[in-house]
Amino acid sequence: MLPNTRRESEHRQRKRKTSASVPETEQERAARLTKERERRAQQRAQSSALVVHPFKEWCVLRGLSEANARRLIACGRLKATHLSERRIGIRSDHDQEYLDSCVRVGA
Repeated sequence: MLPNTRRESEHRQRKRKTSASVPETEQERAARLTKERERRAQQRAQSSALVVHPFKEWCVLRGLSEANARRLIACGRLKATHLSERRIGIRSDHDQEYLDSCVRVGA
C-alpha cells in the first residue's frame, strides 16, 4: 500500500473533526455566522486593492489591439507599469483613469 500524501492526510483529519462534532447551539451558530460575515466583508475590502493586469490580458479585457494600446501608452493617455525588463502591465487605478477619460460628456 502506498503512503498517504500530506494533502490526503490533512483531508482525512478535517473529515474526522467535522464528522465527530456536536451540534452547535444558537449562540455558537450566531457567533460563527458573524465571524464569517466579518471575514467576507474584509475580503471585499481587500478586493478593491490595486491589481496589475498583464498587458495582453488588459488588451483583451478592453477589446483593444496591442498596437492601439501601445499607441495609447506612447501618447500618454494610458500609464503602463514595467513588470520586468520586457514585460509591462496596467494597474487597475490607471485602467480606471483611462476609462474615465473615455466617457463622453453629456451622454
